[in-house]
Amino acid sequence: MRSLQRALALGIAGAVVYVGAHHEAPWLMWLLCGVLAAACARWENLWLAAVPLALTTGDLYPWTGRLWVTERDLLLLSVFVALLWTKPCWQFPALRRHWLWLPYVVVAGVAFVQGMLTLPFTAIGDSLSLYTTSGNTLVIGKALLFGLAFAPYLRQCGRSQPSWQAFSLGMQLSALAVALVVVAERMVTVGLFDFSEPLRVSGPFSSMHLGDQHIDVFWGLAIPFVFQFRTERSLSTLAVWLLQVLSVFAIFSTMSRALIAFALVSIVCLLVLRFALNGPVPRASTREDSRRLLMTQSKLRWRGASVLLGALLVGGSAVGLWRGGDAVRGRFASSSPDWTIRVEHWSEVYRLVAKSAWPRQLMGHGLGSYPSFFRGAQQLAEHPILLDGQNQSVELVANQELFMEQWISSEFELPVTVRARVEAVSRGQPALEQASYLNVHLCSKILLHSFDCETGRMDPTAAGQLLSEVQMGAANGLVSDGPWLRRYCPLTLGFSAVGADGGSVVISEISVTDARGSSLIENGDFSRGSQRWFFTSDDHLVWRAKNMWLHQLVEMGWLGVVALCLPIVGTLAGLLRCVWHDRDWQAAVLFWSLLGFLAIGLFGTLIDVPWILTSFIILLVYAHRGHEPVTT
Repeated sequence: MRSLQRALALGIAGAVVYVGAHHEAPWLMWLLCGVLAAACARWENLWLAAVPLALTTGDLYPWTGRLWVTERDLLLLSVFVALLWTKPCWQFPALRRHWLWLPYVVVAGVAFVQGMLTLPFTAIGDSLSLYTTSGNTLVIGKALLFGLAFAPYLRQCGRSQPSWQAFSLGMQLSALAVALVVVAERMVTVGLFDFSEPLRVSGPFSSMHLGDQHIDVFWGLAIPFVFQFRTERSLSTLAVWLLQVLSVFAIFSTMSRALIAFALVSIVCLLVLRFALNGPVPRASTREDSRRLLMTQSKLRWRGASVLLGALLVGGSAVGLWRGGDAVRGRFASSSPDWTIRVEHWSEVYRLVAKSAWPRQLMGHGLGSYPSFFRGAQQLAEHPILLDGQNQSVELVANQELFMEQWISSEFELPVTVRARVEAVSRGQPALEQASYLNVHLCSKILLHSFDCETGRMDPTAAGQLLSEVQMGAANGLVSDGPWLRRYCPLTLGFSAVGADGGSVVISEISVTDARGSSLIENGDFSRGSQRWFFTSDDHLVWRAKNMWLHQLVEMGWLGVVALCLPIVGTLAGLLRCVWHDRDWQAAVLFWSLLGFLAIGLFGTLIDVPWILTSFIILLVYAHRGHEPVTT
């Protein structure tokens, strides 16, 4: 059995090496995966810190154009290889309350098969057309598989203090990484402390290229780990204070009303729980007890001072940000009309589900089917962006608020010349051919935010003409008047189709050159599929249900909703019992973290994104430890 397990580990390691060879920086990817696997094999609990950090930061989609297998997947597989190599599977303890997970696993398996059979097929590696094809089913199924693969190892950790410290450290390091990215994002765009303009930061989460509350749900999960108010060393106290201040700043920068309200309630409740769960100090009856009592009182005084000073620092930061945040106050003032729009969208999605046949209402439309289901019900184009691998071209539907982009080389001389073959497609309506054309956008970019954009127009290639051409960057030189860091931001080349409703534009043979004739893009002929190309959309409601449970209803039906409720309710009940009877602080942190996920899930889809779904399953399984006695 052990040899079979290690053979599986070697097979997965070989797959990581093979996929890494096709990465933009293969040697760096191999080195990172190898070091991570070796470290996790050497230190027993390190993987508990590595998994949350990899889930949060391991996505380079805007740079690579990869959604099928991302850097996050390779890092998680490297950790899994280390676990397979070092931890015998026959030593896993029995899963208590495993029947709570059984219905969800069965329903998810049926939904996966249904999605693969009903959604259109797409070529492996086509990330542009992924969301409206069976590729979306495979990607979400991969996330479920990751969560279930780590589940036995999470159970094997038990309730030991080292495992809890490692997991908490991973969540705190993830919070630090996200907060630092948010700081850089604001410094480049509107300025670090300028909250007069609305700017919804996205952090390192490129999965927000279609909108939704992904950075919100991360902070919903991380807040209890960041604000544990438990430290006994001066150095760690200073580090915790710094992390808490950065976290408050990052949370405020999201300008999310639900997240800001949840963070405020969470910090207050966690502070109260921190003191309530400490319990009374016992009386001393012997000299040894007196010595221990003095040490306990000293620790409590230091902890109390740390908590109060930290609370004052965090509260002062929050008040200062609020007083200077006109944009945030404006968002709270516009809550009523935004709520109306959201309720109308939920009502429309539920109405479409209610119109479906009863088997669809019971079992859903299949895993990953929501974008296709909603677009079809609204009589929208089946594929707003479609890669044609045979003809090596991409079709963009007009007026979809959708942009196909690529990061271009940062070393070039202006002006920039863009050439491409552009063809208007009428779909049987010749009048639409003359009305459709292509907009070309040359922008500075930081993560998902574009600024200092110049837009040109490319009309369909005329008869006898080889390629359409547009020259950009000569007028203003793409010089930024904003923060000085903008000059170091890379540029992106983007395309969007414009025209009458129902029209579309097919683009191929793209080339971008500077004044010296140097090529600035890769894979302009789409010979490598969608590699290096990514897309963003400003119309979020056609992609997201904006409610976790409504999305579950569409894809897995009422059976899926009930099946998902079972492990959630069972886990929360067990954690509450540990908090109430055992005064367990770890259970309180896990309970509040799951509560944060569920609170943000009322306003965001969440579970249609691989890293969020995997994180949720891992946290649920890890929180099941709340049913077991604590060991030190």
